[in-house]
Amino acid sequence: DSDEKNYKGGAIYDDYKKYRNLQQQRDKLERLRSQKQSEINSLNREITALQTRLTTARVEENGLDTAIKNYTKMKQKLDEWKKKAEYLNKLLTKLKELLAEKAKDVKDEGIINDLRAKVRDLLGKWDDKIKPPSEPPGAPPSVPRNWGISVTGLYGWTNMSALNDYINWINTTYSGNIGELNTALGGSITVFYQLNSTIGIGASYEYLSASSEGTLTITAPPSTLDHSQTISANGFLGVITFAIPLEISNLEMRAVAGAGVYFSKYHETENGFDVDGTGTSFGYKVGLDINYLFTDGFGLCIGASYRGVSINQFEDAAGNILEFVPAYDPGEDITANFSGFWVSLGFIFKF
Repeated sequence: DSDEKNYKGGAIYDDYKKYRNLQQQRDKLERLRSQKQSEINSLNREITALQTRLTTARVEENGLDTAIKNYTKMKQKLDEWKKKAEYLNKLLTKLKELLAEKAKDVKDEGIINDLRAKVRDLLGKWDDKIKPPSEPPGAPPSVPRNWGISVTGLYGWTNMSALNDYINWINTTYSGNIGELNTALGGSITVFYQLNSTIGIGASYEYLSASSEGTLTITAPPSTLDHSQTISANGFLGVITFAIPLEISNLEMRAVAGAGVYFSKYHETENGFDVDGTGTSFGYKVGLDINYLFTDGFGLCIGASYRGVSINQFEDAAGNILEFVPAYDPGEDITANFSGFWVSLGFIFKF
């Protein structure tokens, strides 16, 4: 080049050649450094993605372990109640057969009343289905069905005002179309025992869930992102029922009240970026159930109730309290509220 021609043949030509060699080595090292920096940045992104996936996996694993333990305990309780129910039914059947057999041979009303009193003392109540000697000979004794299980689906109108305000802010700020969390679905399994003709007690498991999804648009760089939120709760409640007398065959009406603890999960995702947390809350329900029995042991059940279930705090896997993004409202905790009016439909089994 022109510089080399100027120096060539001169006294410092060797120094010029060394200078050019050093320049070339420097340029080569600069290119190598740029290439390695790009590789380092790529590796850092991969490490961050793997850390996020590991954190999510740990949260899901902990939630699954908790659910398995809860389901195992519930199954053990159901097995115990089933054994008690079978024993009680056998005892009732035996006593009624004995009373019916005695009633065939005894005409004295006073002795019949004594037998009734013995059964009442033993069982703690009097079952009107045991008939006096006037019942036709050979009629099979009625078997009481004090134990029961109901399985229902749930639909509710919730009060997720805090999360809906956050969703509306996203839609306004980022031209989103994410739907509000105004309704929820769920299911319930209840095991109950009728203490007498009016009062019953039981235990209930409930699963409640609300979700919303949509898209939002960011400007730098311009792109459309998928966004979704899901809130769920597993509830374990004690229940008491009060029968309301009806003069309609095969139809039962009961007022229901229950209270217990709900274990909740919060999940928010946006194009692979996840936020997860868990929370615990006390909750309750009050309502009215109506059962229509097709047989003595099977029927249809419908219900309406109000639930009060508010989760005021969620924590991530490290124990940190979840908050909304700083751009929305710095320092405001994420909350959820399943409180509202619910309806149910399902089946009831008595034994």
